[in-house]
Amino acid sequence: MTAQIPDIVLFQGERFYLIAFDPANPFDPERDLGTKTQMMHTACWRGYSCEYEVLESSEHGFLLREFSSQLPGQILTGMCR
Repeated sequence: MTAQIPDIVLFQGERFYLIAFDPANPFDPERDLGTKTQMMHTACWRGYSCEYEVLESSEHGFLLREFSSQLPGQILTGMCR
C-alpha cells in the first residue's frame, strides 16, 4: 500500500503532518464546496491535499490556508469546519 501525502498543520511557526482524522476530514471539497475531485496518483487517492494554520482568533480553530486539486484551472480556498 502506498503512503498517502499528508495534510500539513502550521502551529506557532512549526509544521506538523496530519496523517489521520477522527471522525472526518476537517475540510472536504465535495461536502464543503460541492466540488468532486479525482485520484491524482496512488499517493493521493483523495485528489487533493490541504495546509491548515491554527489561528487563536479563529472561531473554529483552523483556517484552510492552501488547497490543491487535480481539477484543471480551479483554485479553491476557504474556511474549513
